[in-house]
Amino acid sequence: VLVEQVSHHPAVSALHATHAKENIDVTWVQYVSPKFRGAYVEMELKGKRVMKLLNRKETYIMGQPRLNVRLLPVPGPHLVGKAKVKCPETDLEAEMHFISDSFMERFKSKNSRFIKGKISESSSGN
Repeated sequence: VLVEQVSHHPAVSALHATHAKENIDVTWVQYVSPKFRGAYVEMELKGKRVMKLLNRKETYIMGQPRLNVRLLPVPGPHLVGKAKVKCPETDLEAEMHFISDSFMERFKSKNSRFIKGKISESSSGN
């Protein structure tokens, strides 16, 4: 695993990891676009994330949901929004929805976060 901040203005981080036994190669380059929203900070993680399964000759291009760091009423990080994972070789894609708890549930200290998703063929949309 090699991790490095490759630029300071803007701050861009890069990661390259390999698993020799499983023949997996991961390349990840990202930067953060933060926005203060009052009770939380919303961070859009931009960049490119690619995982290659070399034994299977498959490449996965991965998106990422937003990261919200809640300040009030209960502090904590939450993934929210949509993310896609696509494989051009198999023509498959997965779309995941990261759903956070509602405003009222935050006061009750309930954890009702969940992920729902769909796997489909990229060309057909089904």
